[in-house]
Amino acid sequence: MLSEHPVLERAVGPHTTISGKEVVNFASANYLKFVGHDKLLESCNFVLEKYGVGSCGPRGFYGTIDFHLDCEFRITKFLGTHDSILYSYGLSTLFNTIPCFCKKDNIIVVDEGVHWGILIQKGLYLSRSTIVYFKHNDMESLERTLEKITAQNKRVKKLRRYVVVEFVYQ
Repeated sequence: MLSEHPVLERAVGPHTTISGKEVVNFASANYLKFVGHDKLLESCNFVLEKYGVGSCGPRGFYGTIDFHLDCEFRITKFLGTHDSILYSYGLSTLFNTIPCFCKKDNIIVVDEGVHWGILIQKGLYLSRSTIVYFKHNDMESLERTLEKITAQNKRVKKLRRYVVVEFVYQ
């Protein structure tokens, strides 16, 4: 057991300083290299001054701010879709959206390599859908799986199939 807790002394990036020692950071998910970006820091300061540290609540209670609505509008316009939704807490998306769209008679095809497996599994379980896995990052495996599902369900009039993958794998 440590006699003292490690103390982070500067912004997290590929390298950081903990308790006076420079270390390589293997724990952060800074895929887009936004940590320490000047324009982002300016925006964060503005948002913190205006809204505080976060809504920290469910969407229908106190988890929505005007900034969320504006961002959703811009995303919808950019994608050319009917609507979009943002969650204040990214991980809640995993076990909220899957059961929202996927129902008992649906089939969900899942990449076996999803990183947030436990949370995604909760969403899959709550949906009560049939779950089928395909090989990680293997589009041929996905195609074969979808073809097999289609062949096995020819008599089903409205078969809804969903594919669940992660955008960024760690």
